[in-house]
Order: sequence, then C-alpha cells, then structure tokens
Amino acid sequence: MIQAWLENNAESAIRVLDEAAVSQVRETVRQVGRAISMDPLRLEQLVTAASEVATNQRLHAGGG
Repeated sequence: MIQAWLENNAESAIRVLDEAAVSQVRETVRQVGRAISMDPLRLEQLVTAASEVATNQRLHAGGG
C-alpha cells in the first residue's frame, strides 16, 4: 500500500535532505492549507507538526 502511494505521488514528494527542504515542506503545507481554506490557527499547528516530522526525517532517516 505504501509503495503504491509513493509511486502515485512521486512527482509531488519532497526529498528532505537539508534545511531548505524542511522549509519547502512548511511552505507546501501552508499553500495546501490555504487552498482548502483551513482555519489559520489549525494550519499553523499543522505546519509546526510537518516541520517537526521533516526535521526528524532529515536528522534520523538518512536521506529522507
């Protein structure tokens, strides 16, 4: 199931290899959240969570 999801979303995947990619993750989450009219407070909470996940991926997943 994960492999199928990855294959179907490969063009929109963000490889988290450095801090610039973490920033790209944050901005992408913001763009999508705004596009669906997400509550601004909830959106920033989601951005924070996505940033944490991306940072952990960069630090601990060896090439994310």
